[in-house]
Amino acid sequence: MGIALSGAVYFFAQESDNRRVEQILEFRADWRASNFEEKIKRAAAPVNATGSYVSAHAFLVPEDFQHFVRKLFEAAPPRAIYWAPRVADAGRRNFEASARLLGEAGFEISQWDASGSLVSATQRPEYFPLWLSERFENVPRLDGFDPASDPVFAAAFARARDQGITLAMSATVLSVLTLTEPIYRIIVPVYDSAIIPVTVERRRETLRGFVIGSFAVRKILESAIEYTPRIVETIHFYTDAHEDPSLTDQPLMVYEPSSGVFLKPKDALAQGPAGDGYETVRHFKALGHDWTLISTFPEHVLSEQRSSLPLALLLSGLLSTALVAAYVGRQTVVRNRIEGIVAARTADLSAANRDLGREVEERKRVEIALKQQAETLTAALEALPVAVIYLDHKRRILFWSRAAEKIFGYPAEAILKRPFALQAPDDQAAVDEAFDTVAAGQILRDYPFRCRHKDGRLLDVRFSAAGIFEGKQIRGIVGILEDVTDRQVMEGQLLQAQKMEALGQLTGGLAHDFNNLLLVIMGNLQLLEELRSDDQEIGEFISEAQKAADRGAELVRSLLAFARRQPLRPRAVDINEVVATMTRMLERVLGGQIEVTLQPGKNIWQVMIDPIQVEAALVNLATNARDAMPKGGRLTIATANRRLDADYVAQHPDAVAGDYAMLQVSDTGTGIPPEVMARIFEPFFSTKGPGKGSGLGLSMIFGFMKQSGGHINVYSEVGMGTTFRLYLPRHRGAKEVSEVAPVTVSQGGHETVLVVEDDPALRRLVTHELTNLGYKVRAAENAVTALEVLESGDQIDLVFSDVVMAGKLDGLDLARLVQSRWPAIKVVLTSGFPDAKLDEDVALIRSVRLLSKPYRKAELSALLRSVLDGTPQADDD
Repeated sequence: MGIALSGAVYFFAQESDNRRVEQILEFRADWRASNFEEKIKRAAAPVNATGSYVSAHAFLVPEDFQHFVRKLFEAAPPRAIYWAPRVADAGRRNFEASARLLGEAGFEISQWDASGSLVSATQRPEYFPLWLSERFENVPRLDGFDPASDPVFAAAFARARDQGITLAMSATVLSVLTLTEPIYRIIVPVYDSAIIPVTVERRRETLRGFVIGSFAVRKILESAIEYTPRIVETIHFYTDAHEDPSLTDQPLMVYEPSSGVFLKPKDALAQGPAGDGYETVRHFKALGHDWTLISTFPEHVLSEQRSSLPLALLLSGLLSTALVAAYVGRQTVVRNRIEGIVAARTADLSAANRDLGREVEERKRVEIALKQQAETLTAALEALPVAVIYLDHKRRILFWSRAAEKIFGYPAEAILKRPFALQAPDDQAAVDEAFDTVAAGQILRDYPFRCRHKDGRLLDVRFSAAGIFEGKQIRGIVGILEDVTDRQVMEGQLLQAQKMEALGQLTGGLAHDFNNLLLVIMGNLQLLEELRSDDQEIGEFISEAQKAADRGAELVRSLLAFARRQPLRPRAVDINEVVATMTRMLERVLGGQIEVTLQPGKNIWQVMIDPIQVEAALVNLATNARDAMPKGGRLTIATANRRLDADYVAQHPDAVAGDYAMLQVSDTGTGIPPEVMARIFEPFFSTKGPGKGSGLGLSMIFGFMKQSGGHINVYSEVGMGTTFRLYLPRHRGAKEVSEVAPVTVSQGGHETVLVVEDDPALRRLVTHELTNLGYKVRAAENAVTALEVLESGDQIDLVFSDVVMAGKLDGLDLARLVQSRWPAIKVVLTSGFPDAKLDEDVALIRSVRLLSKPYRKAELSALLRSVLDGTPQADDD
C-alpha cells in the first residue's frame, strides 16, 4: 500500500509540474504575439501620418515631402516611402510633362516587361506611378513605375481603396525583382476629403492615390524578440496572403535557435513546425491580415523547466514504506534514514524555491521590457511636431504632448483630466460631429475646425483621430491636432498670385488680338478720310470712329500693362526727383481739401525703371486716395531704402529677396474691407459707381511692378486708411540721361519693302498704305514664305514683320536670319507687345526697331523713312 500511495503522489505531482511549465510557455506565447502585433501596427503609424500630410496639401513640393518624411521616420526608418498619385489615362501625358518640368528628367509612367526591363506602361484607365519618394536604404529608384501593373499590387490597391483601411501587403515581391529577404509594404489610401467616404462607390470616385511604406520583415520580427528571455525555441511566422493565395501555407519567416536570427524559409533547417516537443499557436489581426505565430519548444527545454519535486516525493514515499516495514527490528537505522529523508526533502524544497525565484525574476524582466517599450512610445509621441492627445470616453484629456503645449500655450498640468474645450464657440457643432464620427468607429483625417490659443488667438487646425474600443463600447480617442494657420495664409497668397498670373496671360492674349483688329479699323478710317468728299457729315462720322478707336487703343495699353507686356523704356533714375516733380502737380490736381506731404529718404538707391510709368502709378494712387477721402484728409508720399530678406519672401511668395528703393503712398481715408482687398488688382474690378472708373488703374500698377522686377504690398484698416508700398529693384550702375531725337514725318520713298503679316486684312491694309506712300511692296503670310522671297534674289531694302505669327518661325526668328544672311537689309518689327524674348535679346534690341500696335499711317511712314535713311534711333512709339 505504501508503494501505491507513493506512486499516486508522484503522478499527481508530475502532472502539476507539467501544467506549471505549460503555463509559463503559454504566457510567453501570449506576450510574444502581443508584441509582434504592436510592432507591426507601430510601423504603420508614421505611414498614416504621411498619408495625412499628403491629404492636407493640394500641391506637393518634393523637397518639403522628403523633409517631412525624414523627420517623421528619424527614429526607426523603413526601407523607403513612396507617394503614388492617381493619374487618369486622359491626363497621363500632362502628368508626365509636369513631372519633367519639376526636375524628373525623362519621367515616364512605366512597368516591367517579361525580361525584367522598365518599359512604357500599356494603356489602362488609370495609373498609380511612383512620383515622390524618400529612400532610407540602398533601394533602386523607380520614379514613374506603376505598381498597379503587377496583379499582386493591383489586388492590394483595390482592397485598401474599397475598404478605406491601412493595409499591409503580404511579404511578396514583384516577380522581376530579386531581393535578399522578404519585404512587406504598408499601403494608405488618400482621398479628396478629410473623412473617409462611407460607400465603396464614393471611395473609388474620390481616391487621390496611395502612400506606400516598404519595410524589412526581418527587422520588425527581430526587434519584437529583442528583450525576450532566451529559451531554445523555433518560431514560424505566417500570414493569410490575400494578394497571392499560393503563399498562404508557406511561413513568412523562421526563427531558429542555432542561428539566433530570423531566416527566409528556404534558408532555415526547419521548413514547418516540428512534431515533437511542446507547441503554442497564436492568431492576431493587424492591418487587414490574419497573422499566425507558431512556437515549438524541444523536449529537452521542457525537461529543463520541470522541477525535481515529484521524483523526490516518490523516493521519499518508497523510503518511508521501507522504514515502516523495518521499524520493529531496526529502529535506530530507521531514525537515521528518516533524518536523511527530511534532509533530502528540505533540499528539494530549496530547489523548488529557487525555480520559483527564477520565474519571478523572468516576470520582472518581462515587466521591465514592457515599461521600456511604453517609454519609447511616449518619447516618439513627444517628439512629433504635431499635438498628440488622448481622451477618455467622456472627452476628458488624459495625455497632452509637448507639441500640444507649444502650439496651444497650455501646460499639461493645466489641462489634464479636464474636458476638451479648446474649440472656438462657433465650431462647437463641428467638433461634436467629429467626436461622434470617431465614436461610430470611423477613422477621422484632417477634419478642419478652429481652436483658441491661451493668449486668445484663433488657430486653424486639422484633426485626425481614431477610437479605442472594448467590444462595441468606445474606451478612448487618440487624436492629432496640426496647426495649419500659417500654411493656409501662404496657400492663400500662392493661389492669389496664380490667379493674377492667369488673368495676366488671358488679358495679354486678348490685347494682342484686339490690337490687330484696331489697326485694321484705324487704317481703313484713315483711307476713308483720304478718299472722302467734302461731305461734312461723313467727316464727323469718321472723326467719331477714330476717337473711339483711340480709346480702344488706350484700353489695350492698360491691359498690356496689367499683363506685363507693355513696351517699357527703363533707365537709371533718382526716385526722389520723380516724386518731387509729381508732388507739385498732385497738389494742384487733388485740390485744397487734401494735404499732400512729401517725406523723401536720404541717399535713396538708383532704380532702373520707366519714369513715365512711375508717374502714372503715382497719379493713379493719388486719385484713388482722393476718392477715399471725400471730406478731405492727408496724403503722404515717402521714399526709403529697404532690403527684403528670406523671411519676408516666405510670407510673400511673389517677392524676390534683395535691395529695393521703396515708394510709399499713404492716405487717411475709409480703408479697404478684407473682401475687397483680395480683388483690387483684378482688371475691371471697381467699387466706384458706373462711369467713375475703368477698374484698370491698380491693374496697370500691378503689371508694371511685375514687369520691372519689383513688388507691391498693400496694408489697410477700415476707417483708418490705406498704405501702398512699391518696391523698385536697386540699380548699381550710373544714372542715365535719356535724350529723344525728334521724329520727322516723311511721305514715303521708292525702295522695296517686304511686308510679313499672318492677318490677311492687316496685310492688305499695310500693303495699300505703303503703295500709296510710293514704296514697292512684296507681301508674305509667314516667315517661311518671306524667306522664299528673300532667297529668290529680288531686290528687298527693308523687311517689315509682325512679331507673333503662326508657324515654326516668328518675327524674331526671321529678324535674326535676315541679319545673319542679308545684313544689308533693314528690319522693322511690329507687335501689340514686344514679348519677353525680345526684352532678353540685347543685340537684337540695338539693331532692330519696334513699332507698337496700333499705329497710324504717319507713324509707319516716319519710322520706315528713318530706318531707310539711317537716322539715329528714337523712341518709336
